[in-house]
Amino acid sequence: MLDKIEQLKSLNEELRDIQAAKDYLVLEIHAELNHPENKSKSYQFGDYKVTLKTGRNYKIDVDTYINMALSEDLDPVNVKIKYEVNPKKMGLFEEKHSNLYSQFITWTPSKPALTIEVAK
Repeated sequence: MLDKIEQLKSLNEELRDIQAAKDYLVLEIHAELNHPENKSKSYQFGDYKVTLKTGRNYKIDVDTYINMALSEDLDPVNVKIKYEVNPKKMGLFEEKHSNLYSQFITWTPSKPALTIEVAK
């Protein structure tokens, strides 16, 4: 078992390093191409077609947004209501009320997660 844990730890470190190298190269290519902001464009390099996409990550100051009360024609925000199961509450009540919950909640097993740390 220990050899599998050590192998997984090594792979995780390699993946982290590979992802960092990949991110760095994408930023280098982006800078060299002087690619426009918030656009998708394809470039040809020899036998390779490279498509570079740039976008924006938006954040909303909800309190300010609500207080502004924008008219519908000027409002760029989609308001969504999201329903999520609270895992802690579900764990507390699931056995006792399984017949009730099974009417509107289904579940599938999640992917196993494994964290490796050096023991102190």
